[in-house]
Amino acid sequence: MRHSLALAVLWLAAPCQGWAPPPPRLCKTAAPPRRGRRRTPELRSNKDDDDDLPEESIGDAWEAGLENGRNIGRTVVARFASPRVDDQGLIIADALVAGIVAPGLEIITCTALGFPLPSWSAVFGARRLVAPTLLRGATLSTCWFGGALSARLYARDAYDFPPPNGADDRFAVTFKRTLQAGAFATALLIFSTQLRLLVTFGFWPQLGDSPASDAEILRQFSDLVRDGLTEALVLMSWRLTRTELSRLD
Repeated sequence: MRHSLALAVLWLAAPCQGWAPPPPRLCKTAAPPRRGRRRTPELRSNKDDDDDLPEESIGDAWEAGLENGRNIGRTVVARFASPRVDDQGLIIADALVAGIVAPGLEIITCTALGFPLPSWSAVFGARRLVAPTLLRGATLSTCWFGGALSARLYARDAYDFPPPNGADDRFAVTFKRTLQAGAFATALLIFSTQLRLLVTFGFWPQLGDSPASDAEILRQFSDLVRDGLTEALVLMSWRLTRTELSRLD
């Protein structure tokens, strides 16, 4: 679990793709290679197009990179500081699906199939499942809300595809945006698991430190995998269904 923060950073970068275009000064258009005909002496004496472009110094490249980074930072902050929400009811629906339906379905499935229940279900006792499910669901729905904001899932173009046919690529758009949100939400869930281990042991535990820490790490890892898979299945199904229902509005 010690290196899971690095994994979280990799997951975190997934929804960041395309937040800001690269500066044009860093992208020179190369001339296509010429094949077939041999160049004449007259053509050799002419300068290529790239030779006419001004040379870019290291300082210019550095400033362009800083400007690009500042643009990305402003875009990221804007998604959370001033998010675009065109349907407030969708936030409530997402919270119910991620915080109640998904963990409840996990408990019901494990009970019906005879699988061991997740460790968070025994917080208040073996037979008291409602309160632990709601408590865990609050964590999961919070992580999903952060992921949904990062992927702009509450903007109208992410869920509203009006009739008669809607967008031809509506399911592809929904799948991509939901996957981006899930990646960010998974990063937040991994980070919260790390904080829980830090609070429990007072340090960042890793496998091999002690039998107690090893057992807790394995329990948290099992809960993380099962919760992540359940949330992915339920939320992806819900979002694809919402996309199809938008054509019936």
